[in-house]
Amino acid sequence: MINTYANGSTTSIPTITGASLAHRNLTPSQLAVLAAEIADGFIRFEPTLGQIATMLGVSPGYMAQARKLTQLQRESVFKGWRSIGELLECIPPALPKPVVVDLASLTNMQLENVVRAVGIDRILNAASVVDQAAA
Repeated sequence: MINTYANGSTTSIPTITGASLAHRNLTPSQLAVLAAEIADGFIRFEPTLGQIATMLGVSPGYMAQARKLTQLQRESVFKGWRSIGELLECIPPALPKPVVVDLASLTNMQLENVVRAVGIDRILNAASVVDQAAA
């Protein structure tokens, strides 16, 4: 399928893009011949980013993140040393440590807010358990 002119010169390898392929109405036989031409190197195929992602089983968004990496970063990911998330700092930071409250220093208003949030029944049950333990 190389184009040859009357003077014997040939053109470079024809190229088909993934976008143009998506718009063609080819029969299964035509697609098989096209695939053979691509496999044998007679036609160059340039798939779309979406087609590449589908062929390799990754999401287009994840592939877009990988494309932001430098060549050195790509090599470290490919060798299994790092992940894309680590390199692009996409991994959410660890949760902050819980705040420890000095309960003895709570104001009456803060204590009232705790009672409202927890509920009076839980407060009374807890007070009963503390009272029984002290007896």
